[in-house]
Amino acid sequence: MKRLIIVTIAGLSLAGCGKPVPSEDEAFQLAKKEMSMALCGDKSASCFSVEGGRAKVSERKNDNTYNASATFGVIKGNGKSLDYSGGLVSFQIDAEMNAVYVQSIEAWSKDGKKSIALCGRDYKFCTK
Repeated sequence: MKRLIIVTIAGLSLAGCGKPVPSEDEAFQLAKKEMSMALCGDKSASCFSVEGGRAKVSERKNDNTYNASATFGVIKGNGKSLDYSGGLVSFQIDAEMNAVYVQSIEAWSKDGKKSIALCGRDYKFCTK
């Protein structure tokens, strides 16, 4: 009986180990910083605001990362007009290392004539 209690307590304490799943709001804020690299050239997100949009976070994978993506419904320039009106960011979150690994960043205009996308390492962007 004593052994069963010890095993049960150990199992319950291990169940709480590790970082919690990032919330959708946390994922959206991370994605907003990454989108800022494409639109502002830094992670301040000072040159645009977002109206509408949402993020999704997957279940934790075996390597302790989470796949995440965020869509931006309406992107508006702060103080100046932007050529882009919507966007998408896909990335992985490593909760243990507090790191974000960007897979894609894309933004586009309403008419589809202008777009910007991540096309290389170190935040190299291609525009159309």
